[in-house]
Amino acid sequence: MVFLFCVGVSGYVFMLPTAWDDSFILSCLYLPFFLWCAYGMIRLGDEWRSEKARIEYLRFFGEMIIHAGLFFVGGGVLLGLTFGLFELLNLPTRWVMEYVALYGLAAIPIVAMWATDMYSAARRMVPLLARIFSPLLLLLIVSYMIAMALNIEELFQERSTLLLYNVLLLCVLGTAVFTLTGRREYGEQKIVKAVLSCMLVATLLLDVLGVIAIVWRMYEYDHGLTANRLAVLGSNLMVLGNLAVMCKGCLKSWKGGGSLDAVERGVAKYLPAYSVWTMFMVFLVPWIYRY
Repeated sequence: MVFLFCVGVSGYVFMLPTAWDDSFILSCLYLPFFLWCAYGMIRLGDEWRSEKARIEYLRFFGEMIIHAGLFFVGGGVLLGLTFGLFELLNLPTRWVMEYVALYGLAAIPIVAMWATDMYSAARRMVPLLARIFSPLLLLLIVSYMIAMALNIEELFQERSTLLLYNVLLLCVLGTAVFTLTGRREYGEQKIVKAVLSCMLVATLLLDVLGVIAIVWRMYEYDHGLTANRLAVLGSNLMVLGNLAVMCKGCLKSWKGGGSLDAVERGVAKYLPAYSVWTMFMVFLVPWIYRY
């Protein structure tokens, strides 16, 4: 059922006229995110409304990423050895990259999901990595804010800077979510809560500035709300809402009026918003900007 659903949605996207250019590309880019949301609903079944089940799906996804990374590194080493040994014998090596590497790369997510379901070896690794990189990301964010204060015009003028800026926001959001959902593996420590809160507040400020920069570029260059600008602006607003929910819960926890469990539930409640946004980008945007 899952396979047929993925094939059907993918077929719809690739039947869209390529002449629609930006709309077609955006649909292809957002398709994996939509399939991720759809797979989550199918996987959870009747429990898709459960906040606990949604958090478990996030944990599953984090563990799957770790497994996929391990398989990618291991497969890369194996392919490198195969390529090198066949080169030493002066035998054809083109098939290694054209067939083995290509199909192996496509199989990694499937094998990673199987490994996560069967062994779950990365259950303690995901929160550990998140806890390690949280302070490093916080240091990066603070350093970036200082550098940005000295070169604020770059954010408003350079598209590449804004793109890298959005990647930073997504990395911080992912790290914060996995730190939050995996905190029970290592206990709730005040230093972890402090780093998480500071990171979320700083990132929220950065995201607000990013939204201002996007709106300013739209106004300054007078190109209107194109498909690309709609995608960037909408994605930033989605992340902004998620960060705001998490920041509110963390600050409330600091004041003693709540716990991190409430923050976790807030993240779970916010997940359907991503599903709606990806559906809009995949199924409606191509028809709104079809010319």
